[in-house]
Amino acid sequence: MSKPLGSSGTGFVIVFSIALLLPLAFVQRGCEARGGREIGPDHMVPRVHVFWTSEKVTIEYRIQNTTLEAVEFEFRDSGRVCGVIRDPQGVEIYPFPQITAPVLGTETLAPGEDRAFRHEVLVQTLGALPPDTYSVEAWLCGYRQLRAAAAFEIPGEE
Repeated sequence: MSKPLGSSGTGFVIVFSIALLLPLAFVQRGCEARGGREIGPDHMVPRVHVFWTSEKVTIEYRIQNTTLEAVEFEFRDSGRVCGVIRDPQGVEIYPFPQITAPVLGTETLAPGEDRAFRHEVLVQTLGALPPDTYSVEAWLCGYRQLRAAAAFEIPGEE
């Protein structure tokens, strides 16, 4: 006669294994030069710019490799730019990206290379935001230590 699932401790082992491995999914990865040398924020220059129109907000995250070696970034999904939009009081109102496809990938920056990554948010997704100064904080997904911030204005009706 067969035993119900988990009666022999299988369920406990599965739950325990998930509990041990889940935090690893959220560990930030370091940047490495092709030779395996760790690259920190002092070797990369991140910047963020925000472009607002009545239809969309475009968040442009730029990063420059100031090392003498190529630097490779690994991504677990199709998202390249992660971050948050905050209201004038600093409260998070929109984390991004909201949805990504499970596509692994890499991006390599040559020595001295400056590359832009963009993320667009439809204004209607943000809801009715009153005119004011908002902020965005952005980073390469998985590399929060390379974050940059910028303020942007939502203009009033004219």
